Amino acid sequence: MKHKEELDNYDLPLDIDVDAYNRSAECGNFRYYTARENGVLIGYATYFISRSLRANLLVALQDVFFLVAEHRKGLTGIKLLRFTEQQLMNDGIGMIQIVVPSDGALGQILSKIHYTPTDTVFTKEI
Repeated sequence: MKHKEELDNYDLPLDIDVDAYNRSAECGNFRYYTARENGVLIGYATYFISRSLRANLLVALQDVFFLVAEHRKGLTGIKLLRFTEQQLMNDGIGMIQIVVPSDGALGQILSKIHYTPTDTVFTKEI
């Protein structure tokens, strides 16, 4: 899949800890959802699940949201978001948090489907 080629990883080398992802999934703290066309993977969304200690509810923090370029113009992304929302809600998740690139189109789409910008994330490599 082309995601690795497009990944903006803050100029850090990509070094995925597959074992940590698997452990998180095994204990129910990681969820992943896929979009397929004719059985071929065209996108995915992944979330880490944790309990907010301040609000006493389960929160899904988006880890990755990706669609291959050919499917970004239509409704595939919104359908994937809506599907993940429903699945997470069915699992008792009370809030979804999605971090988006400051110059990306995803933030504009999220605003149109009732997501509210609440925080700004600052990143510093140390």
